[in-house]
Amino acid sequence: MRLYYRSKGYADASVTSAKVEYEPAIKGFTLTFSIDEGPLYHFGDTTIVCNVPGLDAEKLRGLLVVRNGAIFDGNALDKTDEVLAIELAKLGFPFAQAVPRTTRDADARRIDVAFVIDQGPRTYLERIEIHGNARTRDYVIRREFDIAEGDAYNKTLIDRAERRLKNLNYFKTVKITPPAGLGAGSQSCSTSRCWSNRPAIFDCRRLLDDRWPSRRGQGR
Repeated sequence: MRLYYRSKGYADASVTSAKVEYEPAIKGFTLTFSIDEGPLYHFGDTTIVCNVPGLDAEKLRGLLVVRNGAIFDGNALDKTDEVLAIELAKLGFPFAQAVPRTTRDADARRIDVAFVIDQGPRTYLERIEIHGNARTRDYVIRREFDIAEGDAYNKTLIDRAERRLKNLNYFKTVKITPPAGLGAGSQSCSTSRCWSNRPAIFDCRRLLDDRWPSRRGQGR
């Protein structure tokens, strides 16, 4: 609910209380939420701060979904983050990460946004493992990923795949979490999905090894 209000310009919106009451007439429950919307915000200045040598930030400015003076929209921040991640990989910087940093001016009711681009760790996606999927074919799940085995690991694209899988409505829950038991030299993520009572586990393992080349040749 807070995310909905955040997408409509109410960056300070919060649910102050929630009440559940049983209604005998309808033989069901009534949920009542008290919401403090807060002020309506607009986007202020939008900038790109690039800390990656050799990357021209001006080539990315036209990709920004956020527009000065528009009503604040948290979804626009997420969308811009995805677009920048994909473009950075195309430009040969697959490990660069763009993070939106906001500065709020409560008096002017505007939010300035700076997309800060830093060089992330050189990590690669080792493999995607699918276990216990009884709802659909594996390729239906894999096609929701814009990243494949051997590619540079990109958390933005992993998060995007998670949202896509949720939107399929094939599974009750979709959650990507790091699996336990990995060695100190590697990192990984696993996605747990459930349909009925049968879980499907997806492991996305990534290696911290600069010597392993990307499947798509993204080694910069």
